[in-house]
Amino acid sequence: MKMDKTYACVPSLKVAFVGLGVMGFPMAGHLKLAGHDVCVYNRTTTKAEKWVETFGGRMAAKVSSSPAWATTTI
Repeated sequence: MKMDKTYACVPSLKVAFVGLGVMGFPMAGHLKLAGHDVCVYNRTTTKAEKWVETFGGRMAAKVSSSPAWATTTI
């Protein structure tokens, strides 16, 4: 997935992102590309694995484990 976008310089956040549907997948990707540390969770593991492969973030095995380290949960 190619995204040509310029992002404002903001402090990096630790973001837990739950749900990688039609809107969630690219939204989490924009957060990662903007320099945030993003951990995703999706009910179907294959979609979360594809996101990690595309954007280089990380994924949580359980929804309850992703927000534990995050400063922000979406």
